[in-house]
Amino acid sequence: MTLKTFTLKALASLLLMALGGWIAWLWLTLAGPTAGMSRFKTLEPLAIEGQASAALPVGTVLYHDTSFAEGHSRYLAYFYHKGVIAQEALPKVFWPGQASISPLWLWNIDTEQASDKTAITREDIVAAVQAGQFSRQELAIIVEALPH
Repeated sequence: MTLKTFTLKALASLLLMALGGWIAWLWLTLAGPTAGMSRFKTLEPLAIEGQASAALPVGTVLYHDTSFAEGHSRYLAYFYHKGVIAQEALPKVFWPGQASISPLWLWNIDTEQASDKTAITREDIVAAVQAGQFSRQELAIIVEALPH
């Protein structure tokens, strides 16, 4: 193989990779799962329905999927996760006529009530220390953040 042939093959390969990357970017932005959906960043935490109390933090980006005649809307959110998620495979059809899952509900959090519910007690800190969940540096940060 001559130098000219090698150079042409390398340039053609780079051009094809760049074209493939551009097509992938175009698909994700124009025809991806969130194409045409408006998106916004939350300005306050939102409580998530479930057994344990959980909340979407301020600044979570939500994509508006659809609104319903009953007065509520459905949103999509994306999350990163490291590790393995304990999961159970779901059938494609849950019962006749339904082809999708039932989303969880979100609601606005009253910040005054939330601070009462999320107050850390001395027992919570003692239990976390005994379980070895925090390093000394993390404990120092927690203690400094506690109200005096």
